[in-house]
Amino acid sequence: MKRFLKNTDGNVAIVTSLSGVLLAGVAGLVTIFVQAADSEEAIQASLDAAVLAATAMPPGTKETQRIATAQAVFTTNLESAKKAGGADFVITSQPAFIVEDTEVSGRAKAKAKNPLGAALGISEMDVVSVAAARKIQSDPLCILALNGSQPASIEIYGNATLNAIDCAAQANSSDGKGMKLYGSKSKATASEFGVNGGYSGETWAPEPIKGVEKVNDPYANLPLPEAGACVDTKKKYGSAQYTLEPGTYCGGLNIGSGAEVTLNPGTYIMKDGQFSVGSGATVSGDEVMVALVGSNSYIHLMSKSATKLTSPRSGTYKNMQFMSDRDLSSSKFQQEWTTVLGGATLDYDGVMYLPEQQFWVGGTLHNVVINANSPSLAIVADKIWLQGNVVMQVTQENKRGLQDVAQAPSFGYGARLVR
Repeated sequence: MKRFLKNTDGNVAIVTSLSGVLLAGVAGLVTIFVQAADSEEAIQASLDAAVLAATAMPPGTKETQRIATAQAVFTTNLESAKKAGGADFVITSQPAFIVEDTEVSGRAKAKAKNPLGAALGISEMDVVSVAAARKIQSDPLCILALNGSQPASIEIYGNATLNAIDCAAQANSSDGKGMKLYGSKSKATASEFGVNGGYSGETWAPEPIKGVEKVNDPYANLPLPEAGACVDTKKKYGSAQYTLEPGTYCGGLNIGSGAEVTLNPGTYIMKDGQFSVGSGATVSGDEVMVALVGSNSYIHLMSKSATKLTSPRSGTYKNMQFMSDRDLSSSKFQQEWTTVLGGATLDYDGVMYLPEQQFWVGGTLHNVVINANSPSLAIVADKIWLQGNVVMQVTQENKRGLQDVAQAPSFGYGARLVR
């Protein structure tokens, strides 16, 4: 018995056998962690690609289409990852994709498989991945052309120069030439240019981004001021000095050549007529809003005139400089044009809101100079045309310290991962 107890023959085999089981289990454990990491990487990459593809789809894409695209991209990328090797897993539930505004998110769950881990009771491991993508947003807009379909929604030609300083410009037009720029000396600068369709021209700085989402009219629900009794006034102001009071100017306000007019604070309603400033005339006013209502109601600034205004600091029309009525039903040609002609200067602080009108600036021998500033949008029109010798500078500063001014909208384009 003593000899039997002292006998060590076979111990090495037993220890080796037990160690082999343990080593196999440890090796399996290491392998399954590696498999899990590889699987998670493959699933995460596929999920990232899926949400990016769905988010980057064109404006107006239905939610169901975005989800279907995300699922298809996820499946395709995952199959490619499996074929490439390095990951052994089973998707335990199909990824759930959610669309919220401009964000698409997804979550996927899988089990990484490895038989070697069975020795330690761990033959599989759960892998969970999440991802979300959101539209890239431009800088706040200071210029917005609302026309959704026609060419040249924003057009710059001749010797015209547009300089939007530290703010963005957008044309909603889906036309292939929704933005046009031509002429050897014409140029346009902004922090970003966006167009729903396409563009032409080479001297944009930077190059416009195509296929951006249309921006809804941010002032669509702003009510028009109600016209009151007509102001008892002369039809035309001649070469003299005048101070005018707010009210309803039936037939418009026609300021003749050489006149010097001061507008006292308030709302000036042009009913069925123009806000017209003749050659060589000057108009100035602080905390003024000019409303264009009815037929043939638009702005007409003639050559060598000078108009300098600021918008209201408070009330319904805070920061609104010019506002038209959105209605073309009484227009003879189903279109209205606000015009600023050669040599005229226009300097204002507020929003020029002309949603149904074409804003046309035409310079001939003398430059038209426009300095437009607003802490929000500065120009919103159906179309914006700069022709000939024009210098337009647009800034987005709160020079007068206005309180609670809504931030200007931005346009969305492309996609970026946010989770």
